[in-house]
Amino acid sequence: MRIGILTLQGATNYGAVLQVLALREYLVRCGHEVDVIDYYTSEVYGFYDYHVFSEPVSARSVVSKTLRRRRNEREFKAFEAFRQEHLSFSARCETRDDFRTVCESYDAIICGSDQVWNPKANGGHNEEYFLGVLDGSRVRKVAYAASFGSIDRAQGLEGDIARWLVDYSGISVREEEAVGFVSSLCDKPVRRVIDPSMLLDAADYERYEKPLDAPEHFILTYMLGMNDGMTKAAEEASRALGLPVVALGRKMPGGTFIKDIGPGEFLSLYRRADAVLTSSFHGTAFSLLYGKPFVTFGNGGYNSRMETLLDVVGQTKRFAADGMDSDRLLELLSAAPETPFSEVAAGERSNAAAFLSDALGVGTER
Repeated sequence: MRIGILTLQGATNYGAVLQVLALREYLVRCGHEVDVIDYYTSEVYGFYDYHVFSEPVSARSVVSKTLRRRRNEREFKAFEAFRQEHLSFSARCETRDDFRTVCESYDAIICGSDQVWNPKANGGHNEEYFLGVLDGSRVRKVAYAASFGSIDRAQGLEGDIARWLVDYSGISVREEEAVGFVSSLCDKPVRRVIDPSMLLDAADYERYEKPLDAPEHFILTYMLGMNDGMTKAAEEASRALGLPVVALGRKMPGGTFIKDIGPGEFLSLYRRADAVLTSSFHGTAFSLLYGKPFVTFGNGGYNSRMETLLDVVGQTKRFAADGMDSDRLLELLSAAPETPFSEVAAGERSNAAAFLSDALGVGTER
């Protein structure tokens, strides 16, 4: 079967790229021919075009924006090199008509994973990312681990969403809170399934890793947004464990800030880290995959995705919305989860395989 995956693969975000890499590899191993739909719009990816001089600014801000642009361009190039080496793409489509034409060349389109149903993330192109433009098409429409980020992002779209989901062959979402919401809008079964990044094992990612310079032993922090509790925890853990901090996403006081790296280096850091502190969903996922001692912190209004994941794997004790007692923090960072993730995830992976098999109308057992 020829399958196209529609997601937010063009983002310079480690989880966004690695989850589609994993879903594609999983489906290819099942015997399918799989491309990523190269849907590019300025509303979704326009934040990579840094128009430094687009408005009157001070000399200081021009320098700051220029440096940021150069840094982001280096990072984008690292991501793009990884994508071109490890993913297979459809023809690029930049208009709605092109999008429909490209999608109709496949037997099925899988929408997801990641926050494809979050209007803030998809640039308001909801009809495309819900596959509404394929209404009446022969193409099978499937949602795999689709996410709203937070369901309040979908307020006001309920009627449209109900209409767009009518002819889906299968609907699954990533967060538990989305199950009830989507179920209320359609008369189809809605499953919660595991994020595709977790359909693979740590050993499967080894061939994608890219080495980089880092201390022999370290605590890895991966922060999205701001969380003062996580910053404090990183300082406390570093002192108590005698380990330096290597920081991704945001700088940490006294830590080494790593920037301008691609997904391959990200994977390498996770494999080598002694412990992890993160406020990222995929930061949590890869902590579990690599069997690391970790603690996950809150990320504003996007906590449900981390809470769902940690509940599924029986590790809710490792979540701290804003902060954590020092003794408890050090206890958790001194030992990895007791049960290997491959054992914990066996049931979730079977559930995912059954869903995909039913939705695609073909076998998906590896």
